[in-house]
Amino acid sequence: MSLLSDSVKLCHYAKILQMEILLLFLYFPFFALIYAGLLIWILERGEKKYRVIKSYDDVTLLAGSMAFIFVYLANIMVFFTRLFNFFVFQAFLLGLLGFFIYMKEKEYRDAAEELRDKILDEIERFEEALAGDPGNTAYHQHLAKLYDKVGETEKALVHAEKSVELEPTVRNEWRKEDIKKRLK
Repeated sequence: MSLLSDSVKLCHYAKILQMEILLLFLYFPFFALIYAGLLIWILERGEKKYRVIKSYDDVTLLAGSMAFIFVYLANIMVFFTRLFNFFVFQAFLLGLLGFFIYMKEKEYRDAAEELRDKILDEIERFEEALAGDPGNTAYHQHLAKLYDKVGETEKALVHAEKSVELEPTVRNEWRKEDIKKRLK
């Protein structure tokens, strides 16, 4: 009877060991990879969505790699030392990442709004200058670029067409055609 009891315990411990090995080699790396991927995504988002904060690929990759290593090792430590409830720790890590994403998104939105305000101020100054010199091609070119940056494509097209009319260069024609494509 004792032999049967010992073999049942051994089988039970083997199953626990199998589960721990699966966690170690499948779940922990997967969770760490997802975590690092989300970190890289939010760091690149400022440049890709808002076009305000330049992300550097090597720094972003380094941050993602460090996050992967930290999360992977922290999960192993917490799971095997049983310092905290493992799932509470996972929730804590996700909450931390969620807070970081929220703060970065807010930073990107604020920077984009600040940039838009600066561009609108510049547009106002160029419009005033254009009123004094309506035949100045450089003013029309610059206004076409600025209006395009803030998403006012119709006004950008008007100034691009005027710059082509005043100075029919390939560059001005290209800008006009580019704006036309995006207007459709």
